Amino acid sequence: MSGKKNEKPKAPPSPQTTDLADTPYSLTPARKAALTVEAKAVTVLAAFPGRLAQRIRRFGEIRLAAERDAADLIKTPFHDEAPLTLAEIQGQRDRIEFLRLSESQFQALRTTQREAFLAFETLGAEAAAIKVRLLRTFDLRFVKDPEGRKLVSAIRVGTGDPDLVQDVSDILLLSDKHSDYLAQCPRGEAEGVARLRVLSPMLSHLLAAKGISEEAMAARRLRDGAYTLVVQTESRLRAGATYWYEGTEKMKDYALFVAPTKGSGGEEDADGEEGIEPAEAAKPAEAAKPTEATKPVEAAKPAEPAKGAKSGGDGKA
Repeated sequence: MSGKKNEKPKAPPSPQTTDLADTPYSLTPARKAALTVEAKAVTVLAAFPGRLAQRIRRFGEIRLAAERDAADLIKTPFHDEAPLTLAEIQGQRDRIEFLRLSESQFQALRTTQREAFLAFETLGAEAAAIKVRLLRTFDLRFVKDPEGRKLVSAIRVGTGDPDLVQDVSDILLLSDKHSDYLAQCPRGEAEGVARLRVLSPMLSHLLAAKGISEEAMAARRLRDGAYTLVVQTESRLRAGATYWYEGTEKMKDYALFVAPTKGSGGEEDADGEEGIEPAEAAKPAEAAKPTEATKPVEAAKPAEPAKGAKSGGDGKA
């Protein structure tokens, strides 16, 4: 018995990742609605860094560690902010799940956007080839017509997807005026015009679809708000853990996720987003860094005389 009394109590085991995978969990409709309101109310969004699938796993591991150490963390003496509560620690699980759901919703909308992009690439290449062929024919048609050559030149200089859609429309209009001429051409010009008539509305639709829609923008904004809620709480959990466990083995359980560097063999991000999105999200405010305008002005150093030069009484070399 005496030997057992002298034994040091063992630290609780680190959270196991199997706890995350083997426990089914879902948000209640009421909790999901409440988190939606919270996420939409976030005014300063954390910049979304990508690799969300891997980050969510790490969020969960830190959350398990915080639940294990909750008895200590809730006693952390925060200054000028509310203390950690058991409800806040346990609620991190809901925030992480809501982040996962909001990311899935955004990615589903992005899938439609990707499909439109790929379809436009295929049909756009076909339309561009027909455009080149028809403009070559119109070069011949307007060889003695300066005004016609101006029209052809204006169509030819267009670049980019929006220009292609407009160029197809312009070519169809020009073709209507010279349909008799094109019908006599032996290189399939009439068939090319007919194909452009089919492609024109399709390209116009795909051009709009491959851009980010308002619905997708709203889904991304919600996802970014959900991400901000998670990282804000995790920051508080890690601050509490640092207060209690800095310098001990327990701090390993609160280590931040570090993305693999390029060429390190790390897996590609499951959400397909590398780096920070060009979203409307702004990074949380940081302490302002000194700029050229705000740096203290240093005293000017006296100019050193040139080598071999003698300084006169007036100070000139």
